[in-house]
Amino acid sequence: MWRHYSIQIKIDDTVYVGSQDAVANMNLLCRLNIEFVCDLCNEDGEEANRYRLFLSLVPSAYLSYRRRYDCPCLCPRRSKHFRYFVAMDVPETEKKCIDSKVNMTILFDQFCDLVERGRKAGKCVLVCSAKGRNRAPAFCAAYLISKERMSRQQAVAKVLEQLLNM
Repeated sequence: MWRHYSIQIKIDDTVYVGSQDAVANMNLLCRLNIEFVCDLCNEDGEEANRYRLFLSLVPSAYLSYRRRYDCPCLCPRRSKHFRYFVAMDVPETEKKCIDSKVNMTILFDQFCDLVERGRKAGKCVLVCSAKGRNRAPAFCAAYLISKERMSRQQAVAKVLEQLLNM
């Protein structure tokens, strides 16, 4: 069911969920009009090493902040365009979240702001985590609660429904 280099869930007209591997498929991102990417990475283990490797491939001129940057798209389109990346450190488990005292509300708000920025630009947003099964869907549920004014149960049900339909 989980395919590498693919987008697993379309939440609404603006937000998609995928694994971190989906970011490598530039043609798919362009076809889906995805110009904003929110990478929910964990600073521990293999995931952090993969992120550091990816950052080493990005020309330093495009790194505006440590965790936010524009990167030119390498797709075959004639018009040159850039993709905006935001990386957020989100622990994998609730226990790690509590132990490290991560304020998830701030991260959810930053994600919702990114989605709003994408919506205003007429572009889509991809939120991705290691496999696109836990953290990324949780952020989408938070987005639905915040922006679509859904209850927690409605938001989780919608994300699960989209997940099961793919």
